[in-house]
Amino acid sequence: GSSLNMTGNATLNMVGTSVDRSGVRIDGTSTVSGNASVNMEGNSTDHYGVYVQGDGLFTDGAKVNVTGSSTAFPGVGFIGRMSLEDSANLNATGTSDMRSGIWIQGVNVSGNAGVDLAGRRTTNAGVYMASATSLTDGAKLNVTGSSVDGHAAWIAGPLTASGNASVDLAGNSSEGYGALVTGGASLADGAKLDLTGTSANGTGAGVTGNTSLTGGATLNLTGNSTNGRGASVSGNTSLAGDAKLDVTGTSVAAEGAWLTNVNVSGNASVALVGNSTNGSGAIANGNTSLADGAKLNVTGTSVDGDGARIWQNLSIAGNASVALMGSSTNGTGATVN
Repeated sequence: GSSLNMTGNATLNMVGTSVDRSGVRIDGTSTVSGNASVNMEGNSTDHYGVYVQGDGLFTDGAKVNVTGSSTAFPGVGFIGRMSLEDSANLNATGTSDMRSGIWIQGVNVSGNAGVDLAGRRTTNAGVYMASATSLTDGAKLNVTGSSVDGHAAWIAGPLTASGNASVDLAGNSSEGYGALVTGGASLADGAKLDLTGTSANGTGAGVTGNTSLTGGATLNLTGNSTNGRGASVSGNTSLAGDAKLDVTGTSVAAEGAWLTNVNVSGNASVALVGNSTNGSGAIANGNTSLADGAKLNVTGTSVDGDGARIWQNLSIAGNASVALMGSSTNGTGATVN
């Protein structure tokens, strides 16, 4: 098949527009290294603004800068896995009226490499990372999105991060999640995942699926919603080895902060902080289990709902501790049931 190979401070600049086809397109395997740079800018009405078909390897300080816009297709599409190593950087900005601003198959990022994605759209995801995403060895991933009818910034996952890698996900949506990770997340060895999101009718920030935190990893969610949950971690979540989970959310009509089925051990800690007008402030739901010095703090305030609540099953053992602090005008302040 076809291929693109660049090295030694080489530069490739591509600018294109089209009505029925992609504005800019690269087919085949791409290998870019040695501080080489690729710059793409494309616009299309009925196809991708910028379309990269095939796997890519970017290493040794390579730089890839992409700007794309489309009416009917994603502004930027990466159909294949992108791998970045050794301080390489991928920076992409995409906008679309009818599809995702950026649609990317998935990325592997390592060796202090970085990926920055910014997408905006009306009826689908602002940025959609469609399959497994992996980071290690100081890698960084920043995703910023906005959407009206879809999720703003969405990693479909699963997401794996280790070796002090960091992921920042931020978005704003009217009908969907502001920031969302689905398919679960596995964080280890000092990795950090931050989600910040706002939504009118959906959840502000959320993680769904099986989530695991070990080795000092941290997961932080901050979310705000009018009619949906402020911030939510649902599925099955486990923490060990000094890991930390912080969930902070605010909502008018639903729960401020929500957590389901959490197992905490090995001096790991969970903080759930929520505020709501008509729903409960903060809820830990399902099976909540703590052991071996683990800590759980649930703090919530509400007008018409419960302030702070641990709902269904609670198990505490081995010097673990739980602090439940809540206040409510018309509901129960703090409750376990």
